[in-house]
Amino acid sequence: MSEAVEQYQTKQEQEANEAYLKMMRNLPHTNTDHTNGGVPMYKWQWDFFKSTNRMVLLTAANQVGKSSIQIRKLIHWATEPDLWPRIWPESNHNVAQLWYLYPTLDVATIEVKTKWIKEWLPRGDMKDDPQYGWSVEYKTKKIYAIHFNTGVSIYFKSYAQNATDLQSGTVHYVATDEELPIGLYDELKFRTSATSGHFSMAFTATIGQFEWECCMEKQGTPEELFPKAKKIQVSLYDCLEYVDQYGKRIDDENGVPVKTPWSEEKIQDRIDSCSSKEEVQKRIFGRFVKSGGLKYSRFLNEENMIDNWVLDPKWNLYSAIDPGSGGKQGHPSGIIFLAVSPDCTEGVVFLGWRGDGIPTTAGDTLNKYIELKGKLKVATQWYDYHAKDFAVLGERSGESFQMAEKSHEIGEPILKTLLKYKALKFVTGNVIGLENQGTTTQEGEILKLIAELRGLRDDIDKRQAKDDLIDPTRYICAKIPWAMDEIIKKRFGVKQKISSDKAIFIPKTQAEIIKERRGVIEQKEIEDDIFDEIEFWNEQGEY
Repeated sequence: MSEAVEQYQTKQEQEANEAYLKMMRNLPHTNTDHTNGGVPMYKWQWDFFKSTNRMVLLTAANQVGKSSIQIRKLIHWATEPDLWPRIWPESNHNVAQLWYLYPTLDVATIEVKTKWIKEWLPRGDMKDDPQYGWSVEYKTKKIYAIHFNTGVSIYFKSYAQNATDLQSGTVHYVATDEELPIGLYDELKFRTSATSGHFSMAFTATIGQFEWECCMEKQGTPEELFPKAKKIQVSLYDCLEYVDQYGKRIDDENGVPVKTPWSEEKIQDRIDSCSSKEEVQKRIFGRFVKSGGLKYSRFLNEENMIDNWVLDPKWNLYSAIDPGSGGKQGHPSGIIFLAVSPDCTEGVVFLGWRGDGIPTTAGDTLNKYIELKGKLKVATQWYDYHAKDFAVLGERSGESFQMAEKSHEIGEPILKTLLKYKALKFVTGNVIGLENQGTTTQEGEILKLIAELRGLRDDIDKRQAKDDLIDPTRYICAKIPWAMDEIIKKRFGVKQKISSDKAIFIPKTQAEIIKERRGVIEQKEIEDDIFDEIEFWNEQGEY
């Protein structure tokens, strides 16, 4: 081979190599070569990026790249048709849309501008490439979608939307950024059922919902949810080394791991800046630790929920309505029916409705209420008196409504107390006997109320609060003459004996409690109950 030919071939190889390096620089979502402007991956990022599991859940410390790796994965899957037969075998090579959810569309718009476009989407010559090219679509100045030349679009949704706003479309991948309100999960997962699609969530557990806690912190136990999902928990100590495209550690020429933005000293500084051990677990180690700032969730657990319930004719029935304009912009109307035991020590929410996505007038809401009520004999029914026309329409229809007690200062402490001492329960399954009352259960509506209770924050603006079913529940609870003394007795060391004429309550001795609970509940939990009771009575003084 002549020297000229060798020089020509060498030049061709150099040009090809330079072209490849340039292409990689313009495909930042897959470029992991730090010597060529790329961003290497941590091992956990590489695991997330490569996973084809139908469900992937990632909890991680703050600001370590959990959102970035999810963005990189979505762009990769949207622009590589060769992957589709393997990850979507039932799609027949026809992948249409992926969804990416943020807490709000305002957040999504900012993230697309500052992170998607600036850091990860194809750039330069690749911006208009037949395979990697893309364009952005906005609606009302907010991000709507990114359309790729492969024919795939990533549509942006938000947690603030009602479930009905998430019901259109067959989706191949749903990705969620930060902790998803559990009430939206079923609807989102249903969107991917026809495609055998994928779901992933990358989050720091800042809300602390029970279901996601069972996913991440109950692994290997009977309480674990979604056991087939790939679950990744990341601490800052998992960010001390990079890996290459094969998942192997990247070393420098001396065999020393290439430096990352993190070091043990920097992590220790971050630990020292945390205000509590809980913050360390959450912010540093990526553990699922419930955050403060939630209005009701710490008072609510599985003891407040019952699968099936028999409608007892001896119980008193009450209802409340919070009329709303509904539609896409307004708050939906909310209706709640609650049964209360004759001794006023127990309440059961057994029927409800939230008009998600439905424009409603006062008349529409009244008609829905009458439909739900059927033949039920309701002792008292309350309404939000800000809906001035509602009571007038009710009177004309033969329904008499009283003005609700809307004060949060009155209703919230009562509702929290009832939840805390398990005096208020929610029927998540069937209500036996309701079918004879000319009404029907509204499947899933009580679960919406539970989701609201678990997700409502103390600091949220009332105009943005998702409390459309909480409000009518609070209206009822504020007006019932609850027997708080008896509620406390039932909760704390009290047993019930039945005499010939009536039920009497006899306090248990501490020895009886310990004997009854031995082998099941530790002594510390008994002590905790006592402290809870003290806390309760202290709180009554504050209210």
